[in-house]
Amino acid sequence: MGKHAYLVVAHNDWGLLSKLLRCIDDPRNGIFIHVDKKANFVLSEVYEPQKAECSYIRRRKVSWGGYSIIAAELTLLEAAVAHEFDYYHLISGQDLPIKSQDYIHAFFDHQSRENSYIGFSSKEEYSDKIIMRLLGQYHFLQDAIGHNSGKWIGVLRRLERGALSVQRKLKVDRIANCPFKIYKGSNWSSINHELARYLISRKKDIKKYFNNAVCADELFFQSISQDSPFKDKIVPNSLRAIDWKRGRPYVYRKEDFSLLMESDKLFARKFSTNVDSEIIDMICAQVGAT
Repeated sequence: MGKHAYLVVAHNDWGLLSKLLRCIDDPRNGIFIHVDKKANFVLSEVYEPQKAECSYIRRRKVSWGGYSIIAAELTLLEAAVAHEFDYYHLISGQDLPIKSQDYIHAFFDHQSRENSYIGFSSKEEYSDKIIMRLLGQYHFLQDAIGHNSGKWIGVLRRLERGALSVQRKLKVDRIANCPFKIYKGSNWSSINHELARYLISRKKDIKKYFNNAVCADELFFQSISQDSPFKDKIVPNSLRAIDWKRGRPYVYRKEDFSLLMESDKLFARKFSTNVDSEIIDMICAQVGAT
């Protein structure tokens, strides 16, 4: 039987995080958690896994669309790879497994250990124009801006727009000489040990090409993995149920329970105790969380 690591990126909704941890609390698993340093987090208010080894890594401030999310994910990956798991599942604190741990472990046990599972957007969703907007110029203030608001954030946004305008006039293209092709997709993935170790070995390249960009967390996994010796062993399927048609993404409700249970995916996002806590409890009961 394989050993699995869950890498959890959390920033709010500690009730949901507790339910997630109960769902993945299994002696075959290791759990590594990063909590946004900006969050008002009290460890004693969150479920403490009883069966899985669980570690909280050093907290850093994370901003939407900034390199900080990549840095947090790589730190989680480094912490887990040191313990040599067979698979590494990157999930957010707003995700849940929609299959039991027995099912998930059996699924991977019956697949080739050489396979990794990463979602890729269609070409229409990552056109050259979109890639250029996200990565072509330097977004020096993205980590400071994020989804924040306030007087000074408005000033920073104007400065950022001005800097981007100047770069476009100067025809700055930071990826013109990029030695690999840029791909887009969800950063929530399930990868094997060899690919996880390889991604860490490319940390300098990841920072060089994906720092000071927008939403590069949706680019680096796909791009670096396709530039790896393991590219032919990547299954273009994230194994996540994510609904972008009804939201950005849609937050599942109890009426979606049957839809999720009938899905061939292993995980789903996203959920919120403020929107619908009943669907969360229904899933936890279904997957055997106690």
